[in-house]
Amino acid sequence: MSIAITGKQIAAARSLADWTAAELAERAGLSRDGVMKIEADAVQPREGTLADIRAAFADAGIEFIDRGVRWKDDTVRLLDGEDAYLDMLEDVYKTLHKKGGEVLWLCSNDQMPLKGEYEAELRIREAGIRFRSLIEESKTETVWPRSEYRQIPSRYFHHNLQVIYANKLAQVLEGGKRILIVDNRELAAAARNLFDLIWSLTKMPPKPEKRHAK
Repeated sequence: MSIAITGKQIAAARSLADWTAAELAERAGLSRDGVMKIEADAVQPREGTLADIRAAFADAGIEFIDRGVRWKDDTVRLLDGEDAYLDMLEDVYKTLHKKGGEVLWLCSNDQMPLKGEYEAELRIREAGIRFRSLIEESKTETVWPRSEYRQIPSRYFHHNLQVIYANKLAQVLEGGKRILIVDNRELAAAARNLFDLIWSLTKMPPKPEKRHAK
């Protein structure tokens, strides 16, 4: 059962996240004036509104405790089984579909062997979430628009896929049958910075050569 939270706790959580009232309003689907009234205890928000506020802070790694707020402890999840990869894609969607954002695929083979994988990625895209992928330089044909890809030289490429989204880093193991997801803001930020560095130093795949009929 969720503990009751006060306007002062919400204001403290916003200060901890270093958000303006407008930023919290955008993330929680509220108005800025609404946020200010809630923080001042001038209105009694509905439980659904409080749930949206909790979710916004939870995505930032902040939780409410009795009479206070704090950074959440790092959380680690292990997805296991034939559907582990699809379960990860579902977590990507649930994490980002309200607030938008970007998914980064490091050392992707850009293949979709699993039934339902294409549809799951399409659902994520249709929610306004952007993709960028680092693939092996030998690949010239891509599933999605070429502008979303950069190529890693084959001598540095190892298909040990990492997926970075929000404050999460997912390490894909055993061909997608086991996936370790770490929810840690600093770890995700470090992985994202490394991805961006590689992205800045690599090139878009060339257009596939046209095959002429004999």
